[in-house]
Amino acid sequence: MEQQLANRQIVVTRIGKTLYGIDIDDVHEIIPVPQITPVPKSPVNMLGVINVRSVVIPVADLRACLGFAPAPFTPDTRIVLVNHHDEKIGLVVDA
Repeated sequence: MEQQLANRQIVVTRIGKTLYGIDIDDVHEIIPVPQITPVPKSPVNMLGVINVRSVVIPVADLRACLGFAPAPFTPDTRIVLVNHHDEKIGLVVDA
């Protein structure tokens, strides 16, 4: 068990000043923030959808999911595309 944890690879992201890790096996890719199309009546933490190579992907605001105050996007803001229950979802992170 300890050896499995020692060999685990993670992608480190930042929300505010806090670092978070996502298992590398769950990360599909990391992209700059494209145009996000809002979806009416979606939950507050869902920013909308994006089109990535003709695939429509929902985008969640990880700040809102984790209880952080809203913040404007910066040049460091990224969307981490992760696999969740055999579907892709985008997570907005500060860096």
